[in-house]
Amino acid sequence: MSDLDNDIRGSLERLSAPLEESETDDLWNDLMTRRRTRRLRRGAQAAPPLLLLAIVAIGVVTSLSSNDESADVAAGGDDSVTDEGSGSLRVERIQVIGNGPLLGGTERVVIDFNEPLPEEEIAYVNDVAPLDPANGIVYTTQGPDQTRTCDSVHGIPDGGIGSVDLFVPAARFADERAHEGPPLETLDNPAKFIICGPHDGYIQYAIWAPLSADPADVSVTVSADRKTVTIAVAAQSDSTLDPYAGQTVVAQFLDDLRAGDTEAAAARWTGYPELGPDASASERVPFIADLVANRIINRILFSDATTTFVTSSTDEVGQVVTVLDARDAENPPAAIAFLTGWSAEQGRPGEMWIQRLPLQPGTGEVLDLAPDSFVEPGQELVLPGVPVEGGARAFVNDSEIPVEVDHSNLTTTVTVPADAEGDVAITVVRSSPELPGVYAFAVTVRA
Repeated sequence: MSDLDNDIRGSLERLSAPLEESETDDLWNDLMTRRRTRRLRRGAQAAPPLLLLAIVAIGVVTSLSSNDESADVAAGGDDSVTDEGSGSLRVERIQVIGNGPLLGGTERVVIDFNEPLPEEEIAYVNDVAPLDPANGIVYTTQGPDQTRTCDSVHGIPDGGIGSVDLFVPAARFADERAHEGPPLETLDNPAKFIICGPHDGYIQYAIWAPLSADPADVSVTVSADRKTVTIAVAAQSDSTLDPYAGQTVVAQFLDDLRAGDTEAAAARWTGYPELGPDASASERVPFIADLVANRIINRILFSDATTTFVTSSTDEVGQVVTVLDARDAENPPAAIAFLTGWSAEQGRPGEMWIQRLPLQPGTGEVLDLAPDSFVEPGQELVLPGVPVEGGARAFVNDSEIPVEVDHSNLTTTVTVPADAEGDVAITVVRSSPELPGVYAFAVTVRA
């Protein structure tokens, strides 16, 4: 029996085999468990994972590459389609961004191509089929009743959302693997992301369990150079910013620094407060270079034990992104904090920026603890500095804690929670007449 026959037989057995009580189909596994209580227009609540209800006109769905269990690349579809490979298009990168522990699901997918696309805008279509590749790249939404992925139709568990789907003509790609690209980059625990085809002349990119499958909540945009397609799904929340939106720009900024591309990193920072909004990226580079030279920043860049927390700013429209690096042998834990948000003077509406770079030890505003320092639950920490005006907020990891501002002594006091333990990040946000000031430090809490 050929390898292909073995693959097909194994896939069909996996899809049709009975499940134990503790198991679910691995294509739906953890889609629903990741969804937290959230506000949807139709008031639906996420339910526990259920067995895949229906597979109609079954195709082969075999995982080819993935950098975690949350995102899959699938191959299959209609074997009669042979039009892929006549073009020169290749996928160079796919980033799949979740919504973390707050809402679960997937809120953004970014696909980078090797060359400009013909489209400046991507049209929405009402249904998955029939589609005509002559119409170019299109997108749609499916659910909550069922979703079609290439030639397979899947039932949706109660409380499910459906899918958001992008279709790219298969004939544009250079060869049969050009539509896949490198292993998927995932951020903040996204749900499943499926790539399948060719099928009916298209390659399908499917977001399963997006934050919403309402077309009003979905936008698909093409970058100015026409090499990048971004699928954005609005988060249903009370915030004017998508939860964890700031984490994305900080992750990109840190990736730029790891790659040594200080100019790309500088282009994600507004230049505030050192420079004006019209300053070029090259004018911002020296400040970024100084940041990289800092021992804490450098350590966090190349650590494999970091944790990211997102908290609110004092102005309720910004987000503070704190990155914590755990204690390593004799090295104490370390933390840095970025202020992120919109800029009225720069970029496109809704584009996220880093508004303040992390403050560093030696500025007179950061508590720089000795390497062998530990703190106890309930201990008060007296920090230098007070807000210029207004109040302050403080967080241990992503939980807000009381803060006391003493303008007479120019100090801010926070109390370590009684239930805190281990390595934690303490983030302080202070109001100002302009953008609030933020900084973070880390401590190890032990009794």
